[in-house]
Amino acid sequence: MGDSLIARSAVDCARALCPDVAVVTRREHAAFFPVPTIVYEQDFWALVVALHGYDAIVHLHLDRKVLLAARCAGIKRSIGPGACRWESLLLTERVWQKRSRVEKHEAAYNEDLVARLGSWGHVEHPVLQLGRPLQSFDVLIHPGMGGSALNWPLMQYQALVQELQRIGKHVAVSIGPQDRALREAFDCPIIEGSLEELASAMQSASLVIAPGTGPLHLAASLGRKTLGIYPTLRVQGAKRWGPLAGEVIAPDVICPASFQCLGKKCEHYLCMEKLDVQTVVAKVLTLLSK
Repeated sequence: MGDSLIARSAVDCARALCPDVAVVTRREHAAFFPVPTIVYEQDFWALVVALHGYDAIVHLHLDRKVLLAARCAGIKRSIGPGACRWESLLLTERVWQKRSRVEKHEAAYNEDLVARLGSWGHVEHPVLQLGRPLQSFDVLIHPGMGGSALNWPLMQYQALVQELQRIGKHVAVSIGPQDRALREAFDCPIIEGSLEELASAMQSASLVIAPGTGPLHLAASLGRKTLGIYPTLRVQGAKRWGPLAGEVIAPDVICPASFQCLGKKCEHYLCMEKLDVQTVVAKVLTLLSK
């Protein structure tokens, strides 16, 4: 989900260059884009037919199925990130990027690929229209994530909920299908269900708090106030993966690693625990007062 939402800015740039734009995406993510979509999950030859007639395709990531389908569809310009993988040989134009250096946001790397099509002026980034506000919450917290980055400990999410409730804030927690074990971990309303139901809950909240995962980017795309909880490990940090609009918070440590957590070998081992609950509460109150 997060990659698809971050890709929205590149799609907006492509629209500024050419009105006839479509996005190849998974079926459940089609609602994220204000342009026609081509369903990724369809049969290979159906995908080839769907791609036929386009002059160019920009691959934000190298996907073997889409690369082969674009070649079979006869698309003349196939632009994407250069990589030491055989799939990159299917590209007609390779853009060499060192994303692991984290010199810019992931969205900016994507936009660099689109820039091979031409230059654009001012680009509008419309707010995502998905879901509708229901009952109101002061704070919606989404504590779960798929394990792609370090997360704040569950015990501290629980303490955050309790402290916000103690000072009179109406708090709810949202969980995804992989987080069902968390149902009993919080004494507050639990939001679970479809993507649209999650979006509706976010539309109902004054502030959404989450680690650097898809739901945080969803809330930011919906135009909600967000507070992202991030590690300081370079390739997982907010500089590359933070919400395009919103606030972030991280432990006050300098991570000595670049690509992978050093674990017990690190002097800051269990660094995410060093992000104090009261520090997060203070940030929450500041954001709610704006």
